Amino acid sequence: MSSPENGNVTQQVGRYGIAGALNSVVGFSVIFGLQALGVLPWIANAIGYAIGFVIAFTLQKVFVFESAERMSSELKRFVVAFVLAFSANQLTLYALLSLGVNPYLAQLTAIGVYIVSMFFLSRNWVFRASSR
Repeated sequence: MSSPENGNVTQQVGRYGIAGALNSVVGFSVIFGLQALGVLPWIANAIGYAIGFVIAFTLQKVFVFESAERMSSELKRFVVAFVLAFSANQLTLYALLSLGVNPYLAQLTAIGVYIVSMFFLSRNWVFRASSR
C-alpha cells in the first residue's frame, strides 16, 4: 500500500524523468556536438550544463515540484545544489578520463551521477516546502 507521500515521490520521479529527458536532449546535443567539433570533453560538458541549468530550474520549479515559493530563495539554493551535483559530475568525469575510459561512456556515467545527486538535493532542500 502506498502512502500519499510515496505517491508524491513517485509522481515527482516520473516528472523529473520527463523534464530530464527534455533537458538531456539539449545537453547531449551541445556536449557531443562540441566534442565532435574538437572541444575538450570537460569544456563541452561545462557548456552543456550551463545551458541545461536554465532549463532544469524552470522545469523543476514549475513542472516537477510545482513550487509556489519565492523564486529568489529557490534559485539561490538551486545554484548551490547545481554546484554540488556538477562537482560530483566533473570529479566522476575526470576520474574516468584519467583511467582511460572512452570519453562518451565517461560522459554518460558522470551524467548519471549528476541526475541522482540533483534529484535528492532538489527534493530535500531546494524545493523542500513543495516536496512534502
